[in-house]
Amino acid sequence: MQIKKETVISVLTTSGETINAGDTVVFNFEDKCCVGVYMGLSDRGALKFKGKISDTDVTFHVMPRSIKEIYKADVTVLVHHGQYGGIINKMESEEE
Repeated sequence: MQIKKETVISVLTTSGETINAGDTVVFNFEDKCCVGVYMGLSDRGALKFKGKISDTDVTFHVMPRSIKEIYKADVTVLVHHGQYGGIINKMESEEE
């Protein structure tokens, strides 16, 4: 027989829900709001996120103490390419 002690670190939303890798979240800093897909914890304890816009390789790390509020979210980003080749978010009024 073997006894093994394990420590589990969970990331929780402001409302107490567990955030798992792959969950989309929205969170507030002191002066801005961000949306990202949670990827896990870094070696230094930062939360790792991937940007929500498809076909981009944006990742960012955020220290937990800088987040004022965080919630799970269901976010859909509609994207089309503009006449100059850039990515433009499609406005609701343009949708059919």
